[in-house]
Parts: sequence; structure tokens; C-alpha cells
Amino acid sequence: MSDSINLSLGRQVVKTEIKKSLLISVVLLSAVVLFTLILVGTNYIFTSRYDKLVADEAELQARIETQSAKKAKLLLLHERLSTASSIITARKNLNEKFAEVLAAAPDTLTVKSSAVAANLINMGFESSDLAALNEFLNALYSLEKDKSQITKVKVNSFGFNETVANYVMDVDFNF
Repeated sequence: MSDSINLSLGRQVVKTEIKKSLLISVVLLSAVVLFTLILVGTNYIFTSRYDKLVADEAELQARIETQSAKKAKLLLLHERLSTASSIITARKNLNEKFAEVLAAAPDTLTVKSSAVAANLINMGFESSDLAALNEFLNALYSLEKDKSQITKVKVNSFGFNETVANYVMDVDFNF
């Protein structure tokens, strides 16, 4: 009888299903930990790059602000140069217009003043001979009627200067 009774527990058989589920859970846990580490690492890398990009953006914004002030100054300079260029090209025409007006003036007539606006020239004349002033006015009105460069002649003032004994006249010419 003692032979038929086995009091030893012997080896216990661990079920293979439990081993498989334990192995799968360890692999899944390792995969989740690895995936988490990868996410944390990329987040750290991208965060540091993002901070650098924000700093670069702020620096570029500051540089753009300084450049915009320069741009405004350059645009103003361009406008001034364009205006100066148009004045210089118009000045040649003004010289021709002055020459046209002075060509009609007799020798006894003296130019005392002149002022130039956009399409207007104001000139002050003086002469001791009233006939010379009359001849000059008639020549100017004939230039106006001939539709030369002068479109309008306007006598602003006409009188006699007793201190120098001369006749004075102030005339506007429109072109």
C-alpha cells in the first residue's frame, strides 16, 4: 500500500495560456513605454525648436519694423526725387517761356521782379517810357491771341513810381 500512495506534490504544470498572456502583457507594456518615451523625446525636441522659432520670429519682426521705417523714408525720397525731376524738366520750358516773354520786351523795359508757380509766371517791369510799356503789352496780347505758349495775360498793377520817375507794371502770364 505504501507503494500506491504518492504523497509528493511533484511538479506543478503552469498552464501555457497564462504564460502567453503574461508575455503579451509584458510586450505590450514595453511597447507602450517605448512609444511614450518616443513621444516625450519628440515633444522635447519640437518644443525647443518651437521656442527657437518664436525667438527668431520676434527678432525678424523687430528687423522688419526697422526696415519699414527705412521703406517709408525711401518712398518719401523717391517722391521728392520725382517731384524734383518734374520741376527740372519743366524748368527748361520755363526758360523758353521767359525767353518768349522777354523777346517781346523793348530795350527800354527793365525786369524788376519775377516769381514762378506751376503754370504761372509773375513779372514786374519798369520803364521811363510809357510807349514802351504800351508796345510791350500789345505784343503780349498778340502772343496770347496767337495761342503760343501764353494762354492768359493779366495786368495786376500799373502805375507811376515818383521816387525814380518810372512807370511800373506787374503782370501774370499763364501757360
